[in-house]
Amino acid sequence: MKKEQLIQDMAAGIVHYENAAIPLRIKEYSVHENREEYNIPHWHDDFELMQVLEGVCEYQINDDLIYVQNGDFLFVNARVMHKTKRHGDSPLTGRCLLFQQGILSPNPMIQEKYLESIRNAGPFEYIYFPRNTKEADICIRWMNWIYEAKHESLPAYEMEALAGLHAIMACIYRYISRITPAVEQKSEKAELEKKMLSFIYHQYADKITLTDIASSASISVHRCCEIFKENVGYSPVEYLNYYRLHVAAKMLLISDKPVQEIALSNGFESAAYFTKQFKKQFQKTPKEYRRMHG
Repeated sequence: MKKEQLIQDMAAGIVHYENAAIPLRIKEYSVHENREEYNIPHWHDDFELMQVLEGVCEYQINDDLIYVQNGDFLFVNARVMHKTKRHGDSPLTGRCLLFQQGILSPNPMIQEKYLESIRNAGPFEYIYFPRNTKEADICIRWMNWIYEAKHESLPAYEMEALAGLHAIMACIYRYISRITPAVEQKSEKAELEKKMLSFIYHQYADKITLTDIASSASISVHRCCEIFKENVGYSPVEYLNYYRLHVAAKMLLISDKPVQEIALSNGFESAAYFTKQFKKQFQKTPKEYRRMHG
């Protein structure tokens, strides 16, 4: 895999589909105690649907924290920044479905009246349906149906998936149309954070400074540090190194490039400094990491 492809996989706004003609991604995944997990804030043009089969998944969506458990259903709107991780020590198994608005009905009225209304519903950057609610039961039933059709490789499963997606989005539209939110979810901080993260995701291999990161959002260094600490949990420079290290970790596993080359190509000034930071992050040297996980 080329480095450019690797960047696309991790950077904001890129989703890879099994079939480019049908922008739909259906994935079941499991996270166990002995597995390294990456918790990268990201956003994309796709609608995102999420259910948990086992354990608890922690979603941070802009300033809000949601804990999704078995029976819950979560919808994340397009272009909304979020990050996820396993909550607690129990294994996590979940299903995530990503899809582009355009794969649903080509009828202009359906697109404009319903789907655009959802996409542009200002305060509805996400919708959380708790278990045992009518909406959660409806959406999860269709999610299961879509997943099983794909998992069993049924002929024309894509048509069943589209039918299921229409049913889920109809449920979401009805909910939005009758609810007046008490609190605006969208925040200025989230938009500023998105600008700075986007800058890091695209420029991390270059020599960039704290001032550069702040300037990407046209704010002061103090404000930049404040937003990162509150929303990301790292200082801007700590997060820059965190991201560089996780890109480098993937490169160690998918290529046979020397450690020094990987270090320099990911913005580290020397292999020695890279190795020191890598061991601090992963409790292994780069060579040990490659040997154990490759």
